[in-house]
Parts: sequence; structure tokens; C-alpha cells
Amino acid sequence: MVSRRLKVYVGAYGAKAQFNAAQAQLQAQLAQLPPEQRARVEAQLGGRGLGGAPAGGGRGAPQTTTYVKVGQGKTVGSWRCDQYVKAVGGQKDEDVCIARIAAAGLTAADFRALEDFASFLAPVTSSQMAPHNDYMNWNEMNKAIGFQGFPLDTTMYSGGHPTTQDTVQKIERAAIPANTFDLPPGLTKQDVPTR
Repeated sequence: MVSRRLKVYVGAYGAKAQFNAAQAQLQAQLAQLPPEQRARVEAQLGGRGLGGAPAGGGRGAPQTTTYVKVGQGKTVGSWRCDQYVKAVGGQKDEDVCIARIAAAGLTAADFRALEDFASFLAPVTSSQMAPHNDYMNWNEMNKAIGFQGFPLDTTMYSGGHPTTQDTVQKIERAAIPANTFDLPPGLTKQDVPTR
């Protein structure tokens, strides 16, 4: 299992078109497989929220995501959090320890940028091809658990086995220079071929 801290930079320009093109290409490739092999691949893709269609063809309904509270909770860093099992389509997807934002010294205003970012990425993250992530489905997670929470420790699963663990080690407020996300000079816009 890989343990990591994440730093993510995302460029979403034209991303929905790219995901739609990729999904169309995937469906075309799946159509060429023998029925039994296609059903296996679609089940694997669908189980990870990556866009598998049902074996009979066509697009499947969005899979249900649930959070079930388990255990006594624990301490991560200096914060207490409640342990949940997150399941997608009935399959275990994550063990996640979620703190109430106030317990982590945070306020709703601290998450405004994250909520705006999630709204900005909604055309991409709504695609069945996009990996699903609690940080990109913030309101969905909060609605499911019944409070505004912040994941402090997350173990992700694939095929029933833990694959990656993300743990918050530090929470701090800092001024971010305005040019942090400026693109380097010399880049030019290019359209991605759809095939």
C-alpha cells in the first residue's frame, strides 16, 4: 500500500470534451471484445466509478455512494475524527476518518475555495470516466455524513485490497502568492484530437 501526501494541480480547460471523447473511445473498444470479456472489464470499470456500462450495453445509472460510521473513532495528528466505510455501488471504496471542521480548527469560510473549485470541475467530475474523490464531491460527502467534515485519514481500496493511504499531517493558513498558478511562458493552446 502506498502512503502519500497529495499536492494537485488541475487544468480543466476543455476537459469535459476530452473525457467524453475518451469514454466514446473506451466504449468503441469494449464493443469489440467477446461478450464475457466485455462484461468482466465493464464490471471492473464500473466498480471503480470509471465508466463501465452494464453488460447489456448503454450507460448504467450512477452508482450510489454511502458512508457508514464504524468503530470508536481515533486521533490523527492532534485531531479526533470518526471512522467511516465509504462504499460505491455496494463495494468498499475507502476507510475514511472524518473530523468535524471545527474540531480541526477550520470554518465553513475555509472551504469556500474548495467548493468553488469543485463547482468549476463539475463538468469533468460528473463524467463516469472521472475518478471520484471526496475533495471533488465535497457537498455529497457532507450530505451523506450529516455534517461539514474534513477527511483526515483515507485508505483507498481496489478489488477489496488497500492501495493508497492519504493522511493529513498539518493544517495551516498561509498567503498564496497570486502568481502561484500562472502558466509558464511559451505554452500554447492546442485542441486535443477526438480521433
